[in-house]
Amino acid sequence: MKFEELLAEWVEPEVIRRKSEGSLPKDFKMYRCLIKLPKEQPPIIEFNDEISWRLTIKLAPGVSKREGEIILLHEVEAIEYASPPEIEGKPVAFVYLYWDGHSYQAIFDFDPSNSGQESSSLGKMIAEDIRALSQERAIHIYDTTQAQLQKLGLWAIPALLPYPLAKIINHLKLRRTLCF
Repeated sequence: MKFEELLAEWVEPEVIRRKSEGSLPKDFKMYRCLIKLPKEQPPIIEFNDEISWRLTIKLAPGVSKREGEIILLHEVEAIEYASPPEIEGKPVAFVYLYWDGHSYQAIFDFDPSNSGQESSSLGKMIAEDIRALSQERAIHIYDTTQAQLQKLGLWAIPALLPYPLAKIINHLKLRRTLCF
């Protein structure tokens, strides 16, 4: 299936439907789209921040969390894996479209019963996009607090250091003493 066909089949009708309902902002831009394709049910289409993933992450040193607890960006050292979408605990066929800064990319699995190596590589590819998104957010946080960081003598490269940079910024926001 070509990208244009994906848009025509699922994305554009959903955008039109939501616009007619008034449930999309006027300046809506699609950066990410997850199309879940459950058997014998209509597709479920989610955009941008509506999408959620079950992630396997590596927590920052000294951080511990219980299942279901909120995890903040500065508490994450690495995003290792994203489980493919499920509905009611069962894997479903899906198409995941995302903007990588240059063009749209697609990750898809039309046969979710195949839970071997292919599923594992898809989860790693999705995790890679989520890592890139977290880096974008770290850069945005850095841009809004850059003056404070420079007062401390920090000229970090946020794309290379999303974890420690986010942690430093969190300490600044809480006005804690920084120890290096």
